[in-house]
Amino acid sequence: MFNNDNKKREPFAPVKKALTNEKCVEDLVTLKTAVQIYVVVSKKDE
Repeated sequence: MFNNDNKKREPFAPVKKALTNEKCVEDLVTLKTAVQIYVVVSKKDE
């Protein structure tokens, strides 16, 4: 059904994986934290 090439280019694959994972909440919290850190670092560079 899904093409392997699409999976490699899919930026939200970790999110989809987290949503289907037993540790869903934990993974999403980790992802959210990583995004917040990325935003802070990006602003610092400007």
